Amino acid sequence: DITKQLHKMKELAVNGATDTLSDEDRETLNKEFSQLKDSIDTMSNNTQFNGIKLLDSDKTLSIQIRDNPYASYELKLSEVSLKSIGLLNTDVVSQGNSSNAISQIDNALNNITSVRTHIGAANNDLAHALNNTSNSNSNITSSLSGIRDVNVASSLMGMVKGDVLSRYSEMMYSVSKTTIESVKKFI
Repeated sequence: DITKQLHKMKELAVNGATDTLSDEDRETLNKEFSQLKDSIDTMSNNTQFNGIKLLDSDKTLSIQIRDNPYASYELKLSEVSLKSIGLLNTDVVSQGNSSNAISQIDNALNNITSVRTHIGAANNDLAHALNNTSNSNSNITSSLSGIRDVNVASSLMGMVKGDVLSRYSEMMYSVSKTTIESVKKFI
């Protein structure tokens, strides 16, 4: 959004740098230009996540990405206020100011592009860490499931073995009892 605001500001500065505008026209352009500047400062001051202001100062956030082994990612945040991008005292009230504003806005766009590039790279790094962690969790879950399956199979085989031995014992008792009774009949 800040990039869009800067492009609109550049468009206004280019319009203000022409000889064909009156002072009233430039004053109207400057009002819109000032509103766009205010919008950038509002975004810089109010953009936050979990109470952390993301664009109002240069700072580094430590984000834990794994717990075993512990790993963290250092996310560097950059200030994106009018002062930090060099547009605090910029206006388009005159042709000269408009011409100066064009180069200042170009520098600001380069700064914003650099910040966006860094954020994009950090986003890719964090997405990779998330995928890696998800794969690790999936592999651990699969391993635990395999271990549990083996334990269930071993327990089931133990129960079957116990049942077979119990039935075999009953059958042997029954056969031996029958044999003893048969022998008693002949005696």
